[in-house]
Amino acid sequence: MVGLLALLEPIVAVISKIVEWLAGPVKTQYGYLFNYAPNIRKLSNGVQDLANCRASLHNSVDAAMRNLETIKPDVLAWMNGVDQLKKEADKVLQATTGSDQKWFWCFRTRFQNIKSRYSQSRKAVKMMKVVAQLQGKYKFTIVSDPPVPVEITNFIHLSDSDGFGSRVSIRTEIIESLKDDDVCVIA
Repeated sequence: MVGLLALLEPIVAVISKIVEWLAGPVKTQYGYLFNYAPNIRKLSNGVQDLANCRASLHNSVDAAMRNLETIKPDVLAWMNGVDQLKKEADKVLQATTGSDQKWFWCFRTRFQNIKSRYSQSRKAVKMMKVVAQLQGKYKFTIVSDPPVPVEITNFIHLSDSDGFGSRVSIRTEIIESLKDDDVCVIA
C-alpha cells in the first residue's frame, strides 16, 4: 500500500499542476458569462464618469481657447480617445439592450442568447481596461500654454512719411501742441 502511494504521489502532483493552469482560464471564460450584468453596469458607469471628466475638461479648453492659448497635444489626444471609446461603448451598450429581447425556451425556463451575452460581457471587460487607462491619464493641471506674444510696432519712431496717411496730420498737430507752453489741455 505504501508503495502504491509513493507511485501515485508524482502523478497527483502533475495533475494538480495541470488543474491549476486550466482553472484560471476556465474561470475567466465562465466569469464573462456569469458576471454579464455587473460587467455591463461597470462599463456604463465608467463611460459616464469619463464623459463627465471630458465635459469639465472641455470647459477648461474652451476658456483657454477664448484666451487665445494653445491647447496641449496630450489633452487633445485624451479627449479624442474618450470620444472614440464612447462610440465603441455605445455600440456595445446598445447591443446589450437589443439582446435582452432575444429569448429562447429551454427546459421550461427562459435563457438569454448565451453567445451574444458572453461576447458583449467580454467586450465590456476589455473596454473597462481602456476606461481605467484613460481615467489614470486624467491628471491635467494645465491644459494649455500661454499665447505667443504678438509683435507690436513702435509708432513713435515713424517719420512723417510712414504710418497711416490720415493720422500723420493729427500727429503733427499733437506734437506741436505739446511743444507749445501755453496749451494746458490737448483735445
